[in-house]
Amino acid sequence: HLIALVNDLLDLEKLRAGQLDMRVTQFDLEDVIDAAVDAVYSQADDLMISVIFEGCEGKISADQDRLQQAITRTLEALLQLCGQGETINVTVTMVAASVGKAYTIAFNSENLFVPAAVLPKLFEPFQPIELASGSISLSLGLPLARAIVLGHGGTCGASQNDGLSLW
Repeated sequence: HLIALVNDLLDLEKLRAGQLDMRVTQFDLEDVIDAAVDAVYSQADDLMISVIFEGCEGKISADQDRLQQAITRTLEALLQLCGQGETINVTVTMVAASVGKAYTIAFNSENLFVPAAVLPKLFEPFQPIELASGSISLSLGLPLARAIVLGHGGTCGASQNDGLSLW
């Protein structure tokens, strides 16, 4: 865990400084999301949390490894926030873009409630997050995911409607 934390910290600082090279290739988005879901499967199973991704169609031009890293870190953060028996749904929608195609990858847990005042803190490193179940720190997962998405020209955020949604 310590090595992963150090690597995430280095990646985050390089991204913030604009010094992390992105190796942009074209690939199937579904393959990357499947790999990220597979990467957290054991952790989710141990916590009795279901991660549901029913697939998607479409090719994307991005840094495949970094995008998988962002999706994996987002799922890991949600696993920390969710309780036993929860379900995390991963959905993909194509959105209009000024150049080519763009996709929104959304992560939703219907029974997870995060107070509105806490939502902006989700993307700040090492911020204590106060929930009904207690206080936790999400470490660098969501800040790193956000930096990767921004580095690709995308957007990232959180909302509380039907449960917690991250995109």
